[in-house]
Amino acid sequence: FDRNIQPVRPTPAGVKVIEQARVVLRQASLIKEIVSEEEGSLKGTFKLAVLPTIAPYLLPRFFMELTEKNPELDIRILEMKTAPTIEALQKGEIDAAIIANMPTEPFLEGERLFLEQFFGYVSRNEKIFKNELIRTADIDDERLWLLDEGHCFRDQAGEVLP
Repeated sequence: FDRNIQPVRPTPAGVKVIEQARVVLRQASLIKEIVSEEEGSLKGTFKLAVLPTIAPYLLPRFFMELTEKNPELDIRILEMKTAPTIEALQKGEIDAAIIANMPTEPFLEGERLFLEQFFGYVSRNEKIFKNELIRTADIDDERLWLLDEGHCFRDQAGEVLP
C-alpha cells in the first residue's frame, strides 16, 4: 500500500495481489459448493464380502435401501468364508466384510453389528430332547452335525463344546 497519499491506495503490485486474492476466494467458494453437492453421495465400486451362512438373512435388511440412496454406487457382494475374506481384505481385493467374529488382525478394525445365540436342533430320539436348556457336557459330539471345515460357525461350536 502507498501510505504517502490520502486515502491509502494499493501500489501496482498490491493491485495485482488483490485481484489474485479475489480469484482465489472465488475458487475456494466453488470448491465448497462442489463438496457440499457431493456430500453424502457414495460413488464407485464397493466390494463387500459376506459369509454364505449370513448373506441370505442379512443382506435383504439393508441392500435395497443402500442401492436406492446411492444410485451411483456399484455394490459387489461376494460370499466368502472367513479366512479368504481376511486375506482379501489384507490384499485390498475387497473393501469391507461381514464376518462372525471380531477380527484379531492388527490391520483390521471391526464393529459389532449384532449378537446371536446358538440353538441346537435335537432329534426326538435323543435323551436330551426334552431338556429346556442343554449343557455342552450333555452333547454327544459323535452324533453332532456341524458345517464343513472352514466355516467359522463350526469353529465357534468347537470352542463351546468339550
